Amino acid sequence: MKRKKALIVTKGGLGNQLFQLSIARYLQEVRNMEVRHLELHLPKKLTVGRDGIDVWPSYVGELAPENRIIAPMRSKIGRRIVSVSLTLDTLLGGILRKAGFGTSQWVNHDLSADLFDVSLSKGPRWVNFSGASLVAAKEAKTWLTEKVDQSCTKDAGFLNWRTLAESEKPIMVHWRRGDYKGLEHIFGELDAAYYMRGIIALRTENQPVWLFTDAVEDESIALKRLIGADVLIDNLVDLSPLCTLRLLSLHNGLVCSNSSFSWWASFMSTSPKIQTPAEILHTSQNIFRELGEV
Repeated sequence: MKRKKALIVTKGGLGNQLFQLSIARYLQEVRNMEVRHLELHLPKKLTVGRDGIDVWPSYVGELAPENRIIAPMRSKIGRRIVSVSLTLDTLLGGILRKAGFGTSQWVNHDLSADLFDVSLSKGPRWVNFSGASLVAAKEAKTWLTEKVDQSCTKDAGFLNWRTLAESEKPIMVHWRRGDYKGLEHIFGELDAAYYMRGIIALRTENQPVWLFTDAVEDESIALKRLIGADVLIDNLVDLSPLCTLRLLSLHNGLVCSNSSFSWWASFMSTSPKIQTPAEILHTSQNIFRELGEV
């Protein structure tokens, strides 16, 4: 019997791509499907993200290079065609497959719930993206953590930070710039009071506090002072996003932002000491409410 195929478009930041890699792993191991990750490589002048395909660094080459397909896109017209095609195929693919036309599956991240439609197999019906993502993440957790470790242990800087984290056993705080500057209407606003409450709830004795943030230099220093952090891990620290996430997962207490980056750090961690905004934020995009506590 010919194996069904899934073609997953690499899209979004690191957290979103880890969900895509998890879904791919799930389809390979549980559904016995042939999976490939499609990367659209665009010229710099077209990387604004206005035409339906977000442009972010890809981590597939580090974590699953054997499943990687690179497609250079050199024109705005070509980019629009791909974007529209992916959206239409995602919307209409289930109908066409049920009618017997083709076995391939294109997945646009925003509509990736359709990946788990019953048309793919006689397995259970997945009702939304969040549920499907969580099941896939749990299935792929061990594999994905090992892949991340294989990548990060090649980095001497990461190994030094890991040794320090194992020695100090710090509370770690992830404060994302988008949660307080410009995107509050989408993600909600997490202010200093939220992070301070989290630190107080998790801290024992004189535990040091490490602040992880993507804020620019002046902002990150101000945030560090605001919560009294001892160590600052920002864009000036020479760590890749992948290794930064893995370092964040080595916490001895984590105060999360409303982001998939925080979600994955808490998910990959072995420590149960985690403070999330699940019950604090009442937004339509609250990842800890959608996927549950980890």
